[in-house]
Amino acid sequence: MNKYYSRKNISGVGLIEVLITTVVVAVGLLAIASLQGELIGGSGVNKTRAECQVLANEKIEQLRDTVDKASYDLINVALAEAEADEEITGTTELFTRNWSVSTLTSPERKEINVTVTWGETANTENQCVVQTIIAYDSLGNSTIMANGEGGSGGSPSLNAESSDEISKYVNIPSTTPGSPVEVDGQMYIAQDVVTLDNGDDVQKGVLANECSSYSGLTDLENSIETVKVRRIDYDGVAGNEAIQLFEIATGAADGYCIPRIRFNGGVMIPIKGTVYSQTTDSNGASASLLDVTLFTFNASETGAYCIFKPEEGADHADYICYVGGNCTGATGGTDANVLTCPATPVAAAKVGPGGWRGKVGLLGIAAGGNNGRNVCFAEEVVATPTTLDTARNYYARHNGINEGINQPYSCHNFLIINGQANNAAVHNECKEEAVKITGLTLASKTIARAIAADDGNIFNPTVNESNCSGELSTSHTLTVNLIASGGTPITGELTSDLAVNCTGSGINYSCTELDSAADNSATWSYAGTAGTNNSCTGSGSYIAGGVDRTIDLNVTCTATRVITVSAAGTGTGTIANLVYSGTGAACSSSTSICTVPAAWAGTLTATGICTNTGATMTGSTVVSSSDSAASIIFGACNIPAVTYAISSASGSQNWGVTAFNCNSGSCNNLLPGTYAVAATLNGGGTQTCGVSVVITTQSKTVTVSKTNNSTCSTTVSVTP
Repeated sequence: MNKYYSRKNISGVGLIEVLITTVVVAVGLLAIASLQGELIGGSGVNKTRAECQVLANEKIEQLRDTVDKASYDLINVALAEAEADEEITGTTELFTRNWSVSTLTSPERKEINVTVTWGETANTENQCVVQTIIAYDSLGNSTIMANGEGGSGGSPSLNAESSDEISKYVNIPSTTPGSPVEVDGQMYIAQDVVTLDNGDDVQKGVLANECSSYSGLTDLENSIETVKVRRIDYDGVAGNEAIQLFEIATGAADGYCIPRIRFNGGVMIPIKGTVYSQTTDSNGASASLLDVTLFTFNASETGAYCIFKPEEGADHADYICYVGGNCTGATGGTDANVLTCPATPVAAAKVGPGGWRGKVGLLGIAAGGNNGRNVCFAEEVVATPTTLDTARNYYARHNGINEGINQPYSCHNFLIINGQANNAAVHNECKEEAVKITGLTLASKTIARAIAADDGNIFNPTVNESNCSGELSTSHTLTVNLIASGGTPITGELTSDLAVNCTGSGINYSCTELDSAADNSATWSYAGTAGTNNSCTGSGSYIAGGVDRTIDLNVTCTATRVITVSAAGTGTGTIANLVYSGTGAACSSSTSICTVPAAWAGTLTATGICTNTGATMTGSTVVSSSDSAASIIFGACNIPAVTYAISSASGSQNWGVTAFNCNSGSCNNLLPGTYAVAATLNGGGTQTCGVSVVITTQSKTVTVSKTNNSTCSTTVSVTP
């Protein structure tokens, strides 16, 4: 039998259609790959900057972390200069940290400036600078009053020596990460290889011993499999006041325990919650939520240990951070439970009241700006926040002093959203995204435990679960009347750590205060003017309430004058990162303006970095009561005698370099500086050129590759 088929029944997909489909799919895959690269690259930069900030704050806390006068007196310029300019191998970069300490008087206090840099030192974006002022006021309380007179505002060091990091790292021969390796008779676990800016690979090992060699090891709460703990008598005084925390190695190092933290106060305090991601990987309806593994959990102070290990692809995950408390005066618990005080309550004598206070938050997120991400707290949900933050601040308020929290907390959740350009936009997105998560509550960004004046800072074993239930945060109106002496405020800014959006002028202000802040101690400050050359300031604390109400706050207005400061160095080099200070003077760290009382006379000081040597420079000048300008001269900051050269090389197989110049001149015998390098290759074509720079000890090679004969240029920084 013959069979017949119509043409429409045997038609298929044509070659052109297949090619078009292939192109569309390829373009889509390339776009996804590009987005992934930008996402990972941006996350890496954020983590580097965050780690830079942590290293700067860590040095300040090391210098601040004293609880006796003798230790405080050792924080001086000679000590700082002797130990300055550290090199630290970080997670992503090799960091250089230096610092300066100036001793100020009336009242006695110390000004600390810490600078951390990485990569090209001439690149001012590759650095972070932190400045603080500390003073000694018994029990390790670092306190400084704005005008040197009485009032509240003292605070102890944040760690208060409640815990110490006990990990030990050494350089090791190259080996597989995670493998045990013996160095000088001691075992270490190989860490990941870090590639530095100069191309060198560095690998370190962390000290470890077989877990069986440690007696008394027990599980932590909920049988957490990654750590073990034990109690020991560390200070030689009767009582097992110290708790050692060990991280259990896995894989090739299975069976080894890595010493991580020693808690000195007799108790470990957990802070728990969940990190939620409502930030997306792109725009549009097809965007998906980002994996929370892209973000790093972190406690801001040394001596804390955080566990945050989300599963791949998760948009939320639980965390626990352990900090140290102080068991002095507490009711005894059991030696077996490290989350309560031991049967005989004891703490090392060096531990400050309440133990740890500080911040717990997220790395890898910019606190502001629409190029990063934002974190939502209760403040961002109820109103436009005054500041954008990535961490919660914890402290106990006792007799006008900030002390350690000494109590565990739960349900302290975090919500990550897409970065927004301004605070109002952050509020709108936080409010919109928070309601999408069923049952979500967000605690305030300030957790202040109030302790009555007649009570001691005694460890409270009851977990604070005040944020474990209820709706998203609500607020009420706090009306503030300023009671001014010495003048009448005209304009100014009022801030409170438990309120947002304080608006107003003169002596009348209105703030949005969180309902959840009721009964907590809130700190406030005011800075304003009472006319030309008159300033008004005030600070203190009050107890937050849960309803609309009115309070009075005291401020003092005084006549002031402005001093314009200039600073210059001697020698052939340049000085950067200038910071100005003076006893009784309010100086900006970024400008050369100091505001002082009208009849003020004293010494103004400037510190900076000699960019050609990296050395810290300090200079000062005496100012009379009538001066409106001051000049400070630094010591010699000279450019090293070594000169440098920039050479060219062709990266193209067919073309050669026909012209090459640096700042339109010779590329030999160059002093350190920044040079515009231009090169021309012969040949023709339509493609643009590419430039790469190879850095060696005393020369830089610029490699140029292209196919046309137009000029290719780049900027090269030459540093000693």
